[in-house]
Order: sequence, then C-alpha cells, then structure tokens
Amino acid sequence: MNGKLIAAGFWAGILSGCLLVIFLKAAESLTGKRVYTLLINIDFVPSLPSFMQTELSQFLLHLLVSFLIGLAACSFCSILE
Repeated sequence: MNGKLIAAGFWAGILSGCLLVIFLKAAESLTGKRVYTLLINIDFVPSLPSFMQTELSQFLLHLLVSFLIGLAACSFCSILE
C-alpha cells in the first residue's frame, strides 16, 4: 500500500463519514427519529472504557471506522485496475 492510496482512503472515509453524520443529524433534528443516535451508538460493545460514552468519542470512533472502510474500498478499486 502506498501513501497515495492511504491518502485517498483517508479522505474518502473522512468526507463520507462527515457527510453521513451531517445528514443524519439534520434528519434527526427535523423528524425526531433517532437515526444519528443509532449511527454512533456503541452500547453493544461492553468492554469499551467509560470515556467512550461521550458523543465526541463516539463520533471519532465513527470516523475511524469510516476511514478503514474508505481505505478498504480504495484498496479494492486499485486491485481492479
């Protein structure tokens, strides 16, 4: 994996993750449906420390997962070329 691929995966993941957060936060504000809450909910992982219960830490965890998915997608696309 080269630096260009990692950078592409980083930006793809971060931008898509942020856009998803903005969209779901707006949808939750407009409709009252808890879709943003569902996105960042990590209650199903019992072994996470207590500091992971803040909205900021859950958002950052969401961005980390988005980055990993973006990196995987860019890697897959580079294999297909």
